[in-house]
Amino acid sequence: MKRVLTARSSSLKSFQAAHALVGLPSTGMAVARERVALGQLMEAHELVLAVTRIPKGAAEKDAVVQARKDADKLAEELAARIPSIQVDVSESNATVKIDGTVGPAGTPRKVNPGSHRLKVTLAGYKTVEQTIDVKERESKKLPVSLVKDASGNMPADPIKPPPTNIPPAPPDENGRSVSLLVTI
Repeated sequence: MKRVLTARSSSLKSFQAAHALVGLPSTGMAVARERVALGQLMEAHELVLAVTRIPKGAAEKDAVVQARKDADKLAEELAARIPSIQVDVSESNATVKIDGTVGPAGTPRKVNPGSHRLKVTLAGYKTVEQTIDVKERESKKLPVSLVKDASGNMPADPIKPPPTNIPPAPPDENGRSVSLLVTI
């Protein structure tokens, strides 16, 4: 199985390189099919939608016309196959992360089939962490009841505001003020 995944990953890279060069519906579909075979339904769906938006050429070859038809069909098929996870939390202002990505509670979130990591945090409450497995076409609803944390511990990763007391930069050797812009 591992050898098949390695071969698929290698094929995916080759098709991606070809699609980056020519950007045709047929190369986009080759990339999408490899992504589907690897279980990357979300990425495949996004790509086939992009393929449907590639401007039509004046005299397209039959293979390109067929690739456009295949993209329409695969987009519809993938939309039905992509599973979702909806996390309903007892406290409305809790932070909900699936695979490290913050998203709203109570709203279905599309994910690829497989295992996903859920983390729900709220100051003053115990953090909830669990692994969720979803299959193709599955819509999973997870009720999460947060429990007050009597120890007063805060979540491990609270969002900190940026510092406001940053001193000005010292002047350069000619006495001119120097401004620094740092992006983190």
